[in-house]
Amino acid sequence: MAAPTATRLPSNIKINEAPPQSSATRYELRITSLYLHHRGSPDPNPSHATLLSPNGAVGFGATVANNYAIYDGPDPIANALIARAQGLQMRTGDTWSTTFNIVFETER
Repeated sequence: MAAPTATRLPSNIKINEAPPQSSATRYELRITSLYLHHRGSPDPNPSHATLLSPNGAVGFGATVANNYAIYDGPDPIANALIARAQGLQMRTGDTWSTTFNIVFETER
């Protein structure tokens, strides 16, 4: 089986056939130099929204949905949008727990 075509992917994304570990063909996706862009208030198009805010504060249990843009360079104006990080963040004590899916904008 041939590797998926990667002709339309940016140069910092590579698809390689993974070393065989079974009879199934597996592919390895290697991504380097990606930049997640976070837009917050007072931006008219923020990239996240607070879903839960216990006691009106962003403390324990606060939950935020995000839709962060991922670019192939540090400047969101000069570089191409290649994916989005879509998921949730939850305040757990003094830190945030973050989970998201990477949804690619470019076709393979």
